[in-house]
Amino acid sequence: MDKLVINIWDSVGLGIIIKFPTSILISNQTGGTTCLHPKIEGVFYHC
Repeated sequence: MDKLVINIWDSVGLGIIIKFPTSILISNQTGGTTCLHPKIEGVFYHC
């Protein structure tokens, strides 16, 4: 079964990704002009 991927690049403000075995992948756009999309399994806490 594929894991659910949550993209957070539309999120505004401060947030933290906590690495934790949740079966949910968090992804954000990084890398400047190379436009990378790394993923990590965990929880995203948005303040």
